[in-house]
Amino acid sequence: MSTEYTDILSSFVDKYGLTRGEVMVEIEKTFSSMLSRWHGQNIVVLFAEDTLKAIGYHDMNGMVSQIPIELSTMRGWNTIKRVLDKNLGKAACLQEVASYKRKEREMMWGEIIRRNSDG
Repeated sequence: MSTEYTDILSSFVDKYGLTRGEVMVEIEKTFSSMLSRWHGQNIVVLFAEDTLKAIGYHDMNGMVSQIPIELSTMRGWNTIKRVLDKNLGKAACLQEVASYKRKEREMMWGEIIRRNSDG
């Protein structure tokens, strides 16, 4: 993977505490969903050959054709960034909730009266 994508993925991993694979999945889902809405057709975005690729699927007379979509010419990057930030935050929150859910039976309910330095 190119250095630019590696740096971007690493920054998201550090910021949200997700694994690299989870960050990649969220990026692919977010881009696919937004581009599908904007273009009015089914679009799949995926990491392939060291780049992020978008492929549109168009049904014409019963034949499905693939149309490559150039991401570098797109507008609306601030919107994508905002939605991606929200989706990554949500994924991190759900991951944290799942970790607490596994420990639910071990937790004891009570009032916190003091906090030590270990947390």
